[in-house]
Amino acid sequence: VIQRAATPPAVPVAPAPSITAPVPEPTLIANSRSITPTASASDSAIPTAPPALPTSLSVPPPTAAPSGTSADADLAAERSLIDRARSALARGDVPACLDATSAHAKRFPAGRLGEERELIAIQALAKDGQIAVARARANRFRKSYPKSMFLPAVDRIAPPQE
Repeated sequence: VIQRAATPPAVPVAPAPSITAPVPEPTLIANSRSITPTASASDSAIPTAPPALPTSLSVPPPTAAPSGTSADADLAAERSLIDRARSALARGDVPACLDATSAHAKRFPAGRLGEERELIAIQALAKDGQIAVARARANRFRKSYPKSMFLPAVDRIAPPQE
C-alpha cells in the first residue's frame, strides 16, 4: 500500500500588487475648434523627462578683453622700458640702465611703474659708486612713496640718515 502525503488545502492567493500605476485614459474636452485630449490629475505621478533648457539661457563662452586699448598699450610700453633697464643693470651696464630709466621718466612721468623705475635707478647709481646721488634719489623716493613696497629695498641700498 502506497501512502500519499496529504496535500494541503487550497488557499486562495491574492494577485501580486501592480508595480506600475495604471495610466488613466485621457478625457476629451469639446472645443469650438477641435476635440483635445487632456491629462487627468493622476498623470502627474508618471515620471517624465525634464524639459530641455532653451539655448538662449546657455552661458556664452568667455571673451577676451578688447586688446589694444590705450591703457594696455601704455602699460606694455612702460614694462618694456623697465625690463630694458633691469636687464642692463643685471649685465652691469649702468649707463644703459640709467638711459632706460630716464626715458621712462620722460615718457611716463606719472606712470604706473614709477616706483619700480626709481628703485632700479637707485640700484644703478649705487652700483656705479654714485652714493651721494643714490642717497638723494632715495630720499626723494621716501617722500614721494612713503608706503611703497619697495621701501625696504631702497633703505638697504641707501639707508635713511638719522
